[in-house]
Amino acid sequence: MIALLLLLLAQDSPEATFQKIEAALEKAVTIKITSKTTAVLGFGGKEMRAEIEGTLLIKGTDKVKVRLKVKPDGEPAQDLAFVANGLAMRGPGPASGESPKDLRKTILALIPRLGAAIAMQTAMTIGAGRLREKEPVASGFSGKGSDLAFDVAYDGSTWKTTLSFDAKTLKLLKLETKVTPTDPKSPGKSGTSRLITETLTVEIGGDIPDKEFELPKKE
Repeated sequence: MIALLLLLLAQDSPEATFQKIEAALEKAVTIKITSKTTAVLGFGGKEMRAEIEGTLLIKGTDKVKVRLKVKPDGEPAQDLAFVANGLAMRGPGPASGESPKDLRKTILALIPRLGAAIAMQTAMTIGAGRLREKEPVASGFSGKGSDLAFDVAYDGSTWKTTLSFDAKTLKLLKLETKVTPTDPKSPGKSGTSRLITETLTVEIGGDIPDKEFELPKKE
């Protein structure tokens, strides 16, 4: 009985486990994430669905690259790209500008809270020079083993996130996050439901050549 009690006391809380997952990402010199995502938006009694495949590369403190293929139901697939080398950034399309110094921090804050797809789409938003949302805030942690659940305050809504991870490496494996409308009849964000599910392959510490972060020439 005493041994069991000591074992239980030694186990991390769900929040402490989440913090370890974050720390593993923050300490990594290189990160490569590939993801397959299904996103479903509901509004006005209708649903819009999209399949998303993405690759995210991060190296050092300031190099980020994103490749996305987005295929909405009934529409042709669209390829999007973004790259930042620490000084400048390019994409999506011809958009360009100075690379923000907190880009890596912004992307890493999103990955374990809301998933790689939203992190990559945020990079696109930054690349296009549009305003980004404030950093997501996670709270209300629960879970056991290699599964966690928590709330995320983001984009004026409360997102319900569950994630699965590898217990040995702390690498993310699957993530689901959803928003339930506060006012289903509203035409705006408060009336839009969101369900995002994704599977992830995470590689930490691998070799990523600097040439991956070369900015494409302007057309």
